Amino acid sequence: MFPSYEAAIFTTVTVIQVLAVASVVSVRLAVGVAEQTWCHRLFFVALLALGGITMATVFAGSGHWFSFAATLALMAVGGTLDLGQAGKAVI
Repeated sequence: MFPSYEAAIFTTVTVIQVLAVASVVSVRLAVGVAEQTWCHRLFFVALLALGGITMATVFAGSGHWFSFAATLALMAVGGTLDLGQAGKAVI
C-alpha cells in the first residue's frame, strides 16, 4: 500500500495528465470562439507541467514515465494537428 504522500503525488500527476488531455480537446473545439485564448493558455500550462513531470519521472527512474511521455506526445500531435483549417487561413 502506498504511503499517504505517494498517494497524493500519484493523484496530483494523474489529475494533471487528465487535464492535459482535456486541454488538447478544448483547444481543438475552441477554434474561432471567444474562449480560444483561455484554452490555449490552459494547453501551454498543462504542456509545461506534463513536460516537467515526464522529465522528473525519467530522472527518478520511475516505471511510470512511459504514460507521461505518451500523453506528452499526444499533446504535441494534438496541438499541431491541422484539421482542415489551413485551406481557410487568410494570409
